[in-house]
Amino acid sequence: MSYLPYLLTWILFTSPQSWESNGRDWSKVATAGAAGTGPFRITRFVPRQSAEISRNDNYWDPNRRAKLDRILLLPMPEANTRLAALRSGQVDWIEVPPPDGLPSLRAGGFQVVTNSYPHVWPWVFAAGRASSPTSDVRVRQALNYCFDRDGMVTLLNGTAEPSVGFYKPNDPLFGSPQNRYRLDAAKGRALLAEAGYAAQRPLKLTIGISTSGSGQMLPLPMNEYLQQSLKEIAASTSPSRWSSGTPCWPGSGPRRMRRNGSAPMR
Repeated sequence: MSYLPYLLTWILFTSPQSWESNGRDWSKVATAGAAGTGPFRITRFVPRQSAEISRNDNYWDPNRRAKLDRILLLPMPEANTRLAALRSGQVDWIEVPPPDGLPSLRAGGFQVVTNSYPHVWPWVFAAGRASSPTSDVRVRQALNYCFDRDGMVTLLNGTAEPSVGFYKPNDPLFGSPQNRYRLDAAKGRALLAEAGYAAQRPLKLTIGISTSGSGQMLPLPMNEYLQQSLKEIAASTSPSRWSSGTPCWPGSGPRRMRRNGSAPMR
């Protein structure tokens, strides 16, 4: 699994001492403060309200010790809420502002910093469940060919880039995949037809999504765009929403967008 280092950020690590002193209870380990050697330490954590990290004065590399005393992190799932907090001075930095707010931010003197890195936004298929249409590899491949990635980039005002895998094609870890997915509606329809789906018998999928969260960029408009795109090609999706974050597990999502990490700040 070539992208394992990026997936490790989803795994909670701790030291044997922390594990034992917290009664071998992961929920207590998570709130007791991380055991690590990073430049900051978690000094206060209030679930769903805030997390405070303070400088680790014992950081192993004296030349790279943090310049800030502390950082206060505030969860703000809604893009417009984050934008308002930045403009009002409540916060100094936000991640993933609403795309239509970027021009006014730049005009107002805010710095909008983007960077391309391996962070894809996938759907995760239930490929291992026999009753799911996505257990058929032809369906999974068809969905990959039915998505207009360039159109999604336009929707996001250039704050993402089209992706054909977890890594970018010019990355040495990209490899030589058999399929290089792009928008090819004719090929997508042909694959769906082979799998037994057509306009008279459209493919129907129920998709679980969250309603917000910067880690997923802008899930509602993005999923609505995807829903409309697939509807035009003989696939019907019914979004099912929940309020918690979506896990990003390895798998072949029907469409992937690479996040550019748009981050406005003063």
